[in-house]
Amino acid sequence: MEEENNNNSEDTSNANAASTASSSSSGEKVDFVESTAADKGDASPFPMGSGLVAPANTPVAPMFGKGKSESGSQKVQHEVSKDEGEAELTKKSKVIAEEEEGDAEDDNADENDEEEENDGEEDAAEDDEEDGTINKETSALLKEPKDEIDKALEEYAKERLALEEKYQSLLGEAYKQRNAISQSIKGFWLQTITSIKPIGVYILQMDDGPLEYLTDIRVALTENGYTIDFDFDENPFFENKTLTKALEVSNLFGPGSPVFGNFSGTVINWKSEENNLCARKEREGDFEFESFFHYFNTTTSLLSISNGEVSPPSEEQQLSIKRDQEISEAIRTRAIPNAVKWYSGELVEKEEDEDVGASEWLI
Repeated sequence: MEEENNNNSEDTSNANAASTASSSSSGEKVDFVESTAADKGDASPFPMGSGLVAPANTPVAPMFGKGKSESGSQKVQHEVSKDEGEAELTKKSKVIAEEEEGDAEDDNADENDEEEENDGEEDAAEDDEEDGTINKETSALLKEPKDEIDKALEEYAKERLALEEKYQSLLGEAYKQRNAISQSIKGFWLQTITSIKPIGVYILQMDDGPLEYLTDIRVALTENGYTIDFDFDENPFFENKTLTKALEVSNLFGPGSPVFGNFSGTVINWKSEENNLCARKEREGDFEFESFFHYFNTTTSLLSISNGEVSPPSEEQQLSIKRDQEISEAIRTRAIPNAVKWYSGELVEKEEDEDVGASEWLI
């Protein structure tokens, strides 16, 4: 058996050789091309690794069957379509989820707005109570006691005015006796008013000359406030014998601080321009100060009217108002009742210090 197989192998080899020789002898040339690295992937009828590929006109069988190849392509396309579908579904799901989340946020925002509105109404009600804003029902309940308080204050003001007038009459006699003596004392009233800080701060050195001729200061009540009269002896500065300041005070004898209205002063008739202190200013360091006599020479209104338009006072007018109020109240409440004590030094101003928040006068 082994010998027979060897013979068959030899016959096959001889047949191939003869066929090759026959082709060569017939003049037909067969080109064999050495395979390259790029060709190694192509299908070939020759054994792998032989380094030879079939001629260009040699039919080559595909490595994979046609049906098999198309089936693979369809599978890829199906997988791509599937991926695209899944991506589209995911995208739509994401959009729906975002819309639902947005709706939920809107609902929450609406609920929060409603809660905040309710809280705001409750807070407003609480603020109204804290700020003293009251409703009509509460206002009606408070009206009766309010009317009673107003009525009592009105009666108090009337009785106090009557009492003031009564004691002004009694004090008038005592003031005349004091004046009879003080007129013989040169500079009595100058010393008195300069000792009272709210007045003294406005008196300059150049004001001392005319004020040495001041013989008396008197206060008279009026229907809407009071007046202050300054009496002078004959002097080289002005012709006036009396300079008057009139002030409107709506609550002169009522509770609280005085509420001033308009006020006016006497026009001073200066004997010469040289002696006109209101035309001069006194310098101290970098500052200039006006004479005390501007207190009489100005007529001031809390509201000024120009071309039919009402406007508040200017900054300069506000300073004049402040000055006139301070001087007037200090004269009415401190200088006239206790002139002798201020002159003698029995009453003195206490300077501001760490223990006292404002200057005060002591007996």
